[in-house]
Formats: sequence, C-alpha cells, structure tokens
Amino acid sequence: TAIDESSAPADRLAAVALLGRDAPQIGVDIEHLIALLGPRSGPAIHSAAVQSLARLSDERIPRLLLAAWNSYSPALRARVLNVLLSRAAGTKSLLEAMREDKQIAAHQDATGRQRLLNHGDVTIRQTARKLLAGPAPTERAAVVERHRDVLELSAAADRGRVVFQKRCATCHKLEGVGHNVGPD
Repeated sequence: TAIDESSAPADRLAAVALLGRDAPQIGVDIEHLIALLGPRSGPAIHSAAVQSLARLSDERIPRLLLAAWNSYSPALRARVLNVLLSRAAGTKSLLEAMREDKQIAAHQDATGRQRLLNHGDVTIRQTARKLLAGPAPTERAAVVERHRDVLELSAAADRGRVVFQKRCATCHKLEGVGHNVGPD
C-alpha cells in the first residue's frame, strides 16, 4: 500500500509508518522507503518516509539517503539532513559525501552549516570548516554563458525525460511527473 500510487493518501501514509517494523523484512522496507523519496511522491509521503528511516539504525541508510541528494527538494534535503546529523555515522557519511560531491556541500542550508560548523566533535567541526569554506557558488549568468553551446546540440527527448525526473522534478512538474514548486 505504501508504494501503490493508486492507494488513498491516508492509507499510504499509515502504511509508510509501518515500514521497517518487521525485522525479517527490513531490507525490502528500506528499499521501499528510499524509493518513496523520489519525485513521484509528494511532500507528505517524503516526510513520512524520512521519519520511518530515522527510526531505523541500519548502517546503509545514510549512504542510501545521500545517493539521491541532488534530486531532493530543499525541504526534503532539510529533513534528510536532520536524520543524518542526528547520529555520528550519518554525520560522518554526510562529510564523506560532501568531500566526494561538492554539490552536496553547496546544498547545505544555513541551519545545516551551523550544525556542522558548531558540532561537538572537534574532528567533525574541523572537517566541516574545510569542506564548507570553498568559494561561493558561481553566479547563474556565468553558468548559463558557459553552457550556451548546448543550444546547438540535437534534442533527445527520452534522455531529457530521464534527466528531468532525476534533477528537475523535485521542483517542477511536466507531463504529470514532479511537483509544482517552481514554474512550469
């Protein structure tokens, strides 16, 4: 029921809250909860899935949460960040991911930055200072100018649809996929 998009929203939310409570089924439940963080689920499902994942102490969860970080909406990133920073393993996984993917560091909101920069663990605090001290994000106009040559390429709608679902659908909606946060 939790992953059935045709189920009633209230039923789905109740089902999401039950995922992760049956020890023999935990691996499958975690996969379902992570899948529910995709762009096809709404904010209420996202929130319920993150809450269910926060209850669990499986060591795979931080890595799985971070794998799709760049496709999350700002609100979902904030929820995931709270889960990651609530445990030492999650915080360390976040710092490792920030080291590997500069976008993750760039997506940290002010609250997340402060939590990392003022962390009680000296090592985490020092590492966060190094990772978050990078240059300010590039100005949007400069990015557009650098990629202007893309306008000359031929279109590939199928590939574009995949990119849209992965990168854009967290804030934009097209052909029934995504969320109405940003403009059409």
